Amino acid sequence: MTTKLNVYQKVNKVMSEISYLQKTAKVGSGSYGYTALTHDHVTSSIQPLMVKYGLVAETSMINSVFNRYEVKTKKGDIQDRYDVQCDAKVTIVNIDEPTERFSVTASAQGFDPQDKASGKAYSMATKYALLKLFMLASGDDEETRVEETKAVNSINDDLRIELTELLKANGKYTPDLVKIINSLDYKTLITKIEKNKQPTKG
Repeated sequence: MTTKLNVYQKVNKVMSEISYLQKTAKVGSGSYGYTALTHDHVTSSIQPLMVKYGLVAETSMINSVFNRYEVKTKKGDIQDRYDVQCDAKVTIVNIDEPTERFSVTASAQGFDPQDKASGKAYSMATKYALLKLFMLASGDDEETRVEETKAVNSINDDLRIELTELLKANGKYTPDLVKIINSLDYKTLITKIEKNKQPTKG
């Protein structure tokens, strides 16, 4: 008689067969280039083992925050930018006993000049949740590696240009502000841009 495994025993079986995923995707070039571990690589590597041991994953986006704003590019063009922060909830279900289930969540942030920020954030958060759930090593240092480093740097550069132009237009710019502006992060830049767009009272 075959002994039925509970949901945790099945997850343990998956973990016993896969412990490391190699980064294969080449992103960017030159000093901005790096090798990444994609959402599709993670899911395609885990999926056959989940089928083998009778597990399914239910995913959903929760706690999402959507931001849309305009930035002036280095060429002087006005472009829309989108920023989405969200949590992905991944619920692992034992198909032999569907009441046996547990969930994990992970957070991510996606940037895009069009309408793909939500998908990027959701995919990244789902990927991180699966990596943590199955304790998969990938060589990532999450404290230092940012998956979209080049895109984020480009967005911040455009925001710094826009803030500088606003300060000049409002008569508030001085050369000693350059160092300060260059040190500002994304959220601070957005806040200061919106503040300087407000009509001056007086």
